[in-house]
Amino acid sequence: MSLCNLSTWGGAFYPLFAGMAYQNTNQIENAINKYEESIDFAKKSGFKQVEGIGISLKATILRFKQDFNSAITLHLKAEKLLFEIGAKPDLAEAYFQLGLTYQAMGEHEQVAHYVEYYKAKALEIFEQMEAPKQIERVDQAFKQGTQQ
Repeated sequence: MSLCNLSTWGGAFYPLFAGMAYQNTNQIENAINKYEESIDFAKKSGFKQVEGIGISLKATILRFKQDFNSAITLHLKAEKLLFEIGAKPDLAEAYFQLGLTYQAMGEHEQVAHYVEYYKAKALEIFEQMEAPKQIERVDQAFKQGTQQ
């Protein structure tokens, strides 16, 4: 599908959602390509929220590939963008994913600090939003040590 035929919002969101579909079907390289397409389009269009979401999603893939340094760099970039524009639900998700990335790095004292810090930041926002299912999801992920 050509992005020229989509609205501006569609041009930003179509590759983002396509990337998620590819990621859910374990087509990782296609997912990365779609996230990058979404990020590029969002930058050109000034959609910082979509850019931040795309960067965060790309970072989660890098976590699964155990490229932790690149994942953390991207997570922090997404966090900064989402914080600047006040996109609280997406920021909470970015904190959650960043905490999971630190958790996936293994048991180190400094890493444990970051895991707890970002878990607490995600929970704080989800509590403000009154999102009990998200709170439960965060709690379960960190108890189980999973990479959601």
